[in-house]
Amino acid sequence: TPEVVAPATAERVREAMSELRYRPNIFAKGLVSRTSRVLGIIMPDFMGEFYTQLLQSADTVAREHGYHVVVTSDTRLGSADAVQSLPLNFLDGIIALLTFPDRKLTKSLVDLNMPMVLIDTEEGVPGIDRVRIENEPGARQAAMHLLDSVAPADCFHVGGPASNFDAKDRAKAFGDVLRERAESVGRHQIMFGDFSADWGYEWGIANLRARRDTVTGVFAGNDEIALGVMSAASELGISIPGQLRVVGFDGTRICNIIRPALSSVAV
Repeated sequence: TPEVVAPATAERVREAMSELRYRPNIFAKGLVSRTSRVLGIIMPDFMGEFYTQLLQSADTVAREHGYHVVVTSDTRLGSADAVQSLPLNFLDGIIALLTFPDRKLTKSLVDLNMPMVLIDTEEGVPGIDRVRIENEPGARQAAMHLLDSVAPADCFHVGGPASNFDAKDRAKAFGDVLRERAESVGRHQIMFGDFSADWGYEWGIANLRARRDTVTGVFAGNDEIALGVMSAASELGISIPGQLRVVGFDGTRICNIIRPALSSVAV
C-alpha cells in the first residue's frame, strides 16, 4: 500500500514480477493472513443448464469481491464424503446446494462450524442462512397461465424427482391450482421423473400421441424437461402452441435457443 511502500519502489517490484512471471501463491498468503479468499461450493450435480448458470454467476460475483471458488459434487461420492473432498482447512466459507433430504450431509456441514449458506434445502439449521427458490408462487403462476387457455382436465405437470425439494413444491402448488378449478385431479396429471430432457421426451412420446385432437397444457418441472416434451411433440407432428402449450421453470438460456421460444418461470 502507499502508506508502506513508496510508489517508485512499488513500480519496480511490479516490473520485476512481470519479468519473472511471478504469480502470488494464495496458499502462502493464507498462512500469513489467516484468510484464503477461497469459497467452497458443493453441488448435487454439474450437469444441467441451471447448475451451469449458477456456477458461472457464483464465480463472477466471487471474483468481483476478490474471492476464488472450488467446486465439488456429491454425485460420484457419498454425499457426506463430498464435504471432505474440499480443502476444508483452507476455505473461508461454503455454499451448499441441498436439493434432497440428507441428514448425514447436513450434519457434516454443520459440524464444520464455518461461515456457510445453504441453497434450496427445506430443513432450517439454526445459525446458518438459507436461500430458497419461490417454487410455490412460481408454479401457481405457471398453472394459471396454462389454465387461461387449456381446460383443467387437459393440464399436466411433468416434474423432477419425487424426493427433490423443488420438485415436490412445484408439483403441490400446481395440483392445488388445478383443484381450485376442477372437481378432481387425476394421478396421471402430476408425474415425477428427473430433471432431464430425456424424461420430458419419454413422457411426451408416451402421452401426447393420443391427444392430437385436444389442446394440451404442460407445466414442466424445469426448462430441460420442457425441451424434451417439445422435442417429442415435434417428432409426433404436434404443433406448439396450437395443440400444445408448454411452460418451463428456471428461465435458463434454453428458453431463447429453442423454437418456438419457451415460456418459463424465471428464478
